[in-house]
Amino acid sequence: MRTRIFNLWYHLLSSFWFIPATMTALAIVLALGVERADRAVDDEGSPWVYGGNADGARAMLSTIAGSVMTVTGVVFSITIAALSLASQQFGPRLLRQFMKDKGNQVVLGVFIATFVYCLLVLRLVRGGDSPFVPGLSITIALALALLSLAVLIYFIHHVASTIQANSIIADVGHELDRVMLRVFPKELGEGAPEPELTPVDRAAIERLAREGGVVKATSQGYIEAVDNERLMQISEGRDLLVRLELRPGDYVVKDMPLATLLPAEQASDDDVRRALNTAFILGPTRTMEQDVQFGVAQLVEVAARAIAGHQ
Repeated sequence: MRTRIFNLWYHLLSSFWFIPATMTALAIVLALGVERADRAVDDEGSPWVYGGNADGARAMLSTIAGSVMTVTGVVFSITIAALSLASQQFGPRLLRQFMKDKGNQVVLGVFIATFVYCLLVLRLVRGGDSPFVPGLSITIALALALLSLAVLIYFIHHVASTIQANSIIADVGHELDRVMLRVFPKELGEGAPEPELTPVDRAAIERLAREGGVVKATSQGYIEAVDNERLMQISEGRDLLVRLELRPGDYVVKDMPLATLLPAEQASDDDVRRALNTAFILGPTRTMEQDVQFGVAQLVEVAARAIAGHQ
């Protein structure tokens, strides 16, 4: 279960929508909260709070919302074009690095959150006989507009930096180091003597290769992670000897052998087959969650394209 939760969290942080969606939800909560403060507190006369009329408030909010969405569309259209050129130069595998970049996600989140906040505040502005102008809400909208301008400047610099070869190699290398430390921790086996197979162990391994029952895959996709704790529970609970036939990063098609079991008759048990299949977490693309080789392949692809470019 812990592996599946980590896999879900890894996909959420790697997606291009999770952080912007979270920031948009926070903007909605902020708009509703500040609305209550505007209705409960009289801020008229304060030099830090908007004190204009309803028409001016509507014009300001409409300008901020329209400008932010226009900038968002133009900036990210240019970004997609830049990323397309970068993927041709460094390889399509590296597009995932740009998608999971926290800076890009936060910038998109600020733009969309500002737009949504302005729309929610705009609905509160009321003129006529009983006017209501939420001064504090409009002041926060102006602050968000200034924040969006600062974020735009940061975004231009950030994109120009991230498409450089040294930045790409550094990002992939750092993530590869983290994955290697998680998958192959330094303390694993440290100080322990080299394991020696006993005659009984050798006989069991030979019998597994000769008589073991095969468990086949029930779905297809890349193996993103293997739930080792789940495998241990299955093997200990049923007294099984299990040999995995595939590893993270391999592509699985339906009915491909996933594991070999001993005793062989356990491979025909539906519960065992389902349990073993659930221990393999499949997805549409390779990830570096447990696939160390994928990180190495990205670095190799950058190096190979650099060498080809100099020839």
